[in-house]
Amino acid sequence: MTNYLIRRGVQMVLVVFLATIAIYILLNAVPGG
Repeated sequence: MTNYLIRRGVQMVLVVFLATIAIYILLNAVPGG
């Protein structure tokens, strides 16, 4: 169970990290953004 929770936590952090990078790239890709 502990391994499952650790895996879920790492996965959530990765998803949030990737989403933040994607939003950052999108905002910078917009002209005048």
